[in-house]
Amino acid sequence: MSWIRVAFVVALAVCYSCAQACAAGAAVRLITLDCGRIDIADMDAFADDGSYKGVARRLVVPCYLIRHPKGNLLWDAGIGDQFVGPAGVTLLPGFVAHVPVTLTSQLKRLGLSTDDVGYIGFSHEHVDHIGNANAFNHAIWLLTGASMSGRWPMTVKTVNLPPCCRERRLPGYK
Repeated sequence: MSWIRVAFVVALAVCYSCAQACAAGAAVRLITLDCGRIDIADMDAFADDGSYKGVARRLVVPCYLIRHPKGNLLWDAGIGDQFVGPAGVTLLPGFVAHVPVTLTSQLKRLGLSTDDVGYIGFSHEHVDHIGNANAFNHAIWLLTGASMSGRWPMTVKTVNLPPCCRERRLPGYK
């Protein structure tokens, strides 16, 4: 067999293997959800050198749903469905939150409810990331040690931490 034929057979085998791997991974999906936005009148608090003083910005607030054969995971819980509506809600002076569509309605469009989310994780504990957290009190919460100990300076005390989160530790966690 000439080297061209061998190369062709090897190329076909590699392509077939890649196609099989892609097909096997198709069961895992990442879905971006619109969990609101925050209009900030003055971004000065986001830079210590004054470079954002007087600069207004709109920050988007995405949530991510990971569909996996072993369970659905929601990463971040958005601003909060209770703020839905066109007017927006002032969180702090100069910080106006907007929720154009609820997280629960987006899940519903995907054929899911909050009960279908088995795991929830938070990038951090700011209001734009934990707003719908209580809707997932049945899920396993993935938290850092700093979150659970209250060492974060912005810990929000109004979220009712489900009892499972007080005791559950990942293997190897100290």
